[in-house]
Amino acid sequence: MASLLAIGLLLPLAALCFGVGARVLRPLRLPYSRMAEEIVFAVPVGMGVIAYLVLALGLLGALRLWPVVGLLVALAALSIREVGRLLLAVGRRLCGPRRRAPGRVWVVAAFLLVMALLTLLGALAPAGQNDWDGLSYHLAAPKIYLQEGRIVYLPWMSHSNFPFTPEMLYTLGLLLEGQRLAKLFNWLAGVLLLAAVAQLGALAGPRRAGIAAAAILAATPIVAWEATTAGNDLTVTLYTALALLAFVRWARTDRRGWLWACGIACGLALGTKPTSLVVLAFLCAAAAWQVGRRRGWRPALGAAAGLALLACAIGAPWYIKSAVWTGNPVYPFFYGVFGGKHFSAEAARLYRAEQLSFGMGHGLGAFLLHPWNLTVHPQQFFNFPDKPLAYVSIGPLYLAFVPLLALAGRPSGTTRFLLAFAAAFAVGWFLLSQHIRYFIPLLPAAAVLAGVAAAAAARVARWARVLVAGLLCVAGLAAVGIALLVVVPGAPAAAGIETDDACLARTLDIYPVVRYVNTMLPRDARVLTLGETRGFYFDRAYMWGDPGQHEIIPYDAYQSADELVDDLAGRGFTHVLMGLGFVRGLQDDSTPLARLFNDAIKTGRLEPVPVPADPRRGRAWLFRLRPLGGG
Repeated sequence: MASLLAIGLLLPLAALCFGVGARVLRPLRLPYSRMAEEIVFAVPVGMGVIAYLVLALGLLGALRLWPVVGLLVALAALSIREVGRLLLAVGRRLCGPRRRAPGRVWVVAAFLLVMALLTLLGALAPAGQNDWDGLSYHLAAPKIYLQEGRIVYLPWMSHSNFPFTPEMLYTLGLLLEGQRLAKLFNWLAGVLLLAAVAQLGALAGPRRAGIAAAAILAATPIVAWEATTAGNDLTVTLYTALALLAFVRWARTDRRGWLWACGIACGLALGTKPTSLVVLAFLCAAAAWQVGRRRGWRPALGAAAGLALLACAIGAPWYIKSAVWTGNPVYPFFYGVFGGKHFSAEAARLYRAEQLSFGMGHGLGAFLLHPWNLTVHPQQFFNFPDKPLAYVSIGPLYLAFVPLLALAGRPSGTTRFLLAFAAAFAVGWFLLSQHIRYFIPLLPAAAVLAGVAAAAAARVARWARVLVAGLLCVAGLAAVGIALLVVVPGAPAAAGIETDDACLARTLDIYPVVRYVNTMLPRDARVLTLGETRGFYFDRAYMWGDPGQHEIIPYDAYQSADELVDDLAGRGFTHVLMGLGFVRGLQDDSTPLARLFNDAIKTGRLEPVPVPADPRRGRAWLFRLRPLGGG
């Protein structure tokens, strides 16, 4: 069964990631508190190293099965000692004596196991309706790279020029097994994130604070949903949590290796999302403060500069690639500063306007209210503000528990550090783009603060302990229910009871058109998509065609529908696919673009293709180009 194969491949790959990461981190001589802490650091670092090596193979044009397998075999040979040490430690743990743990620990462990299994089931299902970005570019771009045998410049997919560290792991997964293994890398990042938060919570407060922090993060609906998708938010959040954990360990022990581990984590975060510059800037300032108050400002500046240089050096390959291919290292952002190929000032304005459209205001009052608004009105910070999607919520526990920090007495240095980080990140998020997914890297710190507060409240009185336990139970049950809503539609396919094709026909609105394109159009067909970017399942060549996405097609230069159709045909396009949003836009015939396409449809230059589909699910329409003199 495909799911068992994907899981069977993930396990040795995770062990390999540990071996590679442990070997890379070995020169730092990090004094881990336990094997679990080494796993939490080594596996994500190994994932990053393997991702960069896949990038290198892709740029060299060797993105084929045997070169990749050869790479993995070579890495296994180089890290066999560390992998053997891991397997021996796991065996001892499984065969060794069991420690007695309080009942609450078993309850939390059972909850974490349930959430892990539910999200695993979701990750094993084919990417569908709830994974728009995965189908648009996180999985779609790696699929194109594999078809080409190399990483190529996609001028029509601006997102493919983002930092792509997790997408390289998706490329590996697609090559070795398919999308299931690709998505499992993201699920693994979520599991490691919970472990990192538990470690960080144990440093910020009593051990039970770490357990509570992991449970609070697992009970966050948007985190559980992300673990079922092929996104990059959990990966950047994992590296952010590791950077915070390493920094705290450095601040406590003054072991310089921990500062370099922090820099490695920050660099891998930069290689995942450019917004991680906010994290790096804060940690550089914190490092300068930490050293400056004890040794003076010259060593302080040296520590901050060293941290920044290491992180930027690790993240740099992605920004260099983007600068070489587009002229803009952070393409398509900051177009007014760097410019960029196949983009324009108008496209940049529209893109920035979209980023600023999320949230409930940009003034001081909105900033002060955003913890409340995020909790109570999460859909206002998502792409579909008119749909009350339960899985985009951060849940009520942060708002309920974090204010209870006052009960913990004088905050520890770690608690003050995490509070400062949360405040700094919140400011950056508020100013850049108030999308709730971009808020996720703040949640590890918030979960630890909530865990410390919950542990402190439980010590106050029996009624407080009962209240805390009750809130955690209610939130946990709600999280399980929401996860079931997300997972159940794809569960039959994940379990092998239903084929992926049948599952997608039942759950993905555009799949009838996709299936028609793949089965009925000739192999050399080329589709221009308008108002629809989810192209992962297409087996025919396609290109995004909306005017705001790039400047490849000169819509403003067309004087008639004939010019539009003939030029598109001359560019090799045979069909046009229109999404529901674009079709609705055609109803307003006042814009030049709408008039062009309406005239092309009315005159028969765009011929509707009858696609058999359930009219309740049809969200895309297919047209065939009829150029002058063509068939």
